[in-house]
Amino acid sequence: MRKSETAYRMVADRYYKSTARDYDKKRDYKPCWAREQAAVESFVHVGPVLDVPCGTGRYVQLYKDKGLVAQGVDASDEMIALAQQKHPDFVAQRGTVLDLPFPDKAFQTVVCSRLLNWLYPVDMAKAAQELRRAGREIVASIRIGDKGHHKGQGNYTHSLEDWYAAIDGLMIEDYRWVLTAPDGEFGMYRLRKPRWRDVEAAFKWHKDGTGAIQRLTDNWTDCYGLRRVTARAGRLRAERWTHERLKQLVIKMARTPRIDGVENKMMTDELPKYEDGYIIVVRTQGHEAIIDGRRRANRWMDTRGFCKVLVIHAT
Repeated sequence: MRKSETAYRMVADRYYKSTARDYDKKRDYKPCWAREQAAVESFVHVGPVLDVPCGTGRYVQLYKDKGLVAQGVDASDEMIALAQQKHPDFVAQRGTVLDLPFPDKAFQTVVCSRLLNWLYPVDMAKAAQELRRAGREIVASIRIGDKGHHKGQGNYTHSLEDWYAAIDGLMIEDYRWVLTAPDGEFGMYRLRKPRWRDVEAAFKWHKDGTGAIQRLTDNWTDCYGLRRVTARAGRLRAERWTHERLKQLVIKMARTPRIDGVENKMMTDELPKYEDGYIIVVRTQGHEAIIDGRRRANRWMDTRGFCKVLVIHAT
């Protein structure tokens, strides 16, 4: 990466005088603006809310209409002043998404709109870490496509790989398309930590319901001579695996003989009962096993792109 990229920061004075004053007027007539408004209205459910950058306060009325307390941070004093002209009771302060002046999980929801594409990957990842540190749910927009700067585009297009790495561990609760440009697709994500109910959802079709989670985990640890673990006590992570990584685990499970010498029947040509949803993986003692979605894994491992995996990190 070029030195200039690693040193890049959002410059506060990009938005001053007429640039700040005309910010809304130059954008609010565009369809993508309305789509962003609709996404934030749909995605934000709980407060308090941190809006960073809050800009001219375009979303503040949406928060008020939902009865949510909101606070703002922006790199431009003039943008903050404009937001407070429209909403005199709106509390906002100057700051940066790279170093938010709030304790961990101070907010239920953090909204970050039209900022991440002004940061190079190293700072985009740092910003994502700050957003997830400060809030329990994240609503953020980003443009994904061919990584880098593109002709006529002043900011940065991020790769899907870099974005997934930045939000590693979080589930994509929802996504709204905003705009497709020559250099990528701009959209808004709703992100959160996975919950046990997300694991349970993958097992609704089992006869013994959620009891299958522990039963399958015990079967795996017993077959491979591992210490039994309590699956529900495990730490949950949402991950995106490449097809190759998934394929390697499928092959390993199929070829590794159990302690009783019987070959694992992981490999199958049967079509999956359920193609959607996360593949559930248990990770413990340096080993991994798929305990649900095995037929989906067989289908997905020969595709391109990323596979949705929910990992129970048991100890």
